[in-house]
Amino acid sequence: MDIKQMDRKVSVCGQIGPEDLDRIGAMGFKGIICNRPDGEADDQPDFDDLAAIAEKLGLTMAYIPYLNGALTPKLLAKLSHAIDAVDGPVLMYCRSGRRSTILWEAVRGPQRMAAE
Repeated sequence: MDIKQMDRKVSVCGQIGPEDLDRIGAMGFKGIICNRPDGEADDQPDFDDLAAIAEKLGLTMAYIPYLNGALTPKLLAKLSHAIDAVDGPVLMYCRSGRRSTILWEAVRGPQRMAAE
């Protein structure tokens, strides 16, 4: 699991699995956001399976899938709300981390960049 910290609140990485959830919690993350649509690959764990384990560990999870080219204001608003709703660090993931990075950059926007 290669985690890249984007700012004080958000980090991104590629696909996670059930075996990663304990470590994610131990690293101090309080929330996880899945940006990968279920069923993209046969070996990909389903979001609901990960969310059930995460809940038992006290981690919140949000499912906000992103398909390249489908960047909409509604998607960005949903993502921004999900990030803001977590009281602590958030880990966003997709297959490689690229889509999550694109989403973070889009949600961060010029207003947030100027505030930091």
